Amino acid sequence: MIEALAAWGAGHGAETAYLQVAEANAAAIGLYDRLGFRTLYRYHYRLPSTGRCGRRAYSGE
Repeated sequence: MIEALAAWGAGHGAETAYLQVAEANAAAIGLYDRLGFRTLYRYHYRLPSTGRCGRRAYSGE
């Protein structure tokens, strides 16, 4: 499926394909490696501080 989507994109002018995968998902990383994807950078989420002793809260908004 991924190869078909990449081919479709290339047929419509795309020169690059990117994806995002959780670092803990070893099976997906192995699959994407076999398909030729490589890690370009890592990321992490930042949540707003509640201002209370380092606890963090996220409202979902």
